[in-house]
Amino acid sequence: MVWIAAGSALAAPTLVALGSGSGSANTAALLAWGGLCTVTGVLAAVSGTLFGVLATRERHLFRYFKDR
Repeated sequence: MVWIAAGSALAAPTLVALGSGSGSANTAALLAWGGLCTVTGVLAAVSGTLFGVLATRERHLFRYFKDR
């Protein structure tokens, strides 16, 4: 559910720009902003995942599965 909300928020500027269809400079700015939001979101997701993987220690995993 979280990914749907995040994807919708990132895609909204691009969808608005494509929906207007006027071809003006404002549309180009909205497309650029939508692309920037998308790139920022992807970088945040990848860096968060990388941090989570690097922060997880093997002994924590062993303890977690042992306690389960």
